[in-house]
Amino acid sequence: MNLIVGKSIAALTLILVGMSVAETDLCTRCGLIVRPSSLSFPPQQIRTHSAPMTITISNGSVPAGVSIKKTGSAFQQSNNCPDTLPPRAFCSIQVIFSPKAVKAFAGTITVDGIYSVSLSGIGVDNGRF
Repeated sequence: MNLIVGKSIAALTLILVGMSVAETDLCTRCGLIVRPSSLSFPPQQIRTHSAPMTITISNGSVPAGVSIKKTGSAFQQSNNCPDTLPPRAFCSIQVIFSPKAVKAFAGTITVDGIYSVSLSGIGVDNGRF
C-alpha cells in the first residue's frame, strides 16, 4: 500500500477501514465474523456421511443474536451457538455432506440473514462420477 503524505486523515481512515472490512469480513451492523465463506466437500460415496467441516462465528464487542438457516437437502448442520453470542465469544457450526444421488449438490448456511456460506459437494458411486 502506498501512502501519500499531505492528504487528509479522513481519506486515510477510509482507505484503512475499507481494507479492514475486506480482509476480516466485519459486519458493520452486528460485529460478527463468519469464516470460511464456502465449504467444498470432496466427492462422497452416495448413502454415506462425510467427515464434518466447521464454520466458525466470532463476535465483536457487543452481544449479537445468532440465527442459522440451511438450504440444500444433502447437507446437515449442528451447532453450539446460543441465541445471543456474548462479546468476544465464538461458536461453531458443523456441516456434514450426505448425498443420496450421483450428482453435484449445492446449499447455503445463512447466519443472521447477513452472512452466506456456500456449500458444495459431489455424490459418487464407487468413486465414479
